Amino acid sequence: MAFKKYKGDVITNYIAQTDLEIGQMVAVGSFTGIAMNTVKAGEAVTLQCKGIFEFGAEQVTDADEIVVGSNLYQDATGDKATTDNTSGVFVGVSLTAKPANTVGQIDLIML
Repeated sequence: MAFKKYKGDVITNYIAQTDLEIGQMVAVGSFTGIAMNTVKAGEAVTLQCKGIFEFGAEQVTDADEIVVGSNLYQDATGDKATTDNTSGVFVGVSLTAKPANTVGQIDLIML
């Protein structure tokens, strides 16, 4: 039988695999957390895994246009959100639209 251990929107004491800055996306298996503190590789970081965040979005092609409700994933660099799920690392769902072939900010909800 499973019992609720904690709320689950924050992971504490996750050991960083690389140096991290506050606000940086961190892949944890197939989902994403946001670093809540700056740490060196090997140190414990707190990751926020739920909430509404503002992210910079990569420049998208017409096929990659971000619309409200789009599933978003980490890009190849792990620094930005994209509709391309090649990385397989889910970030969240877009709450704002971003036209194709533009660089800008998007709001997304991490579930």
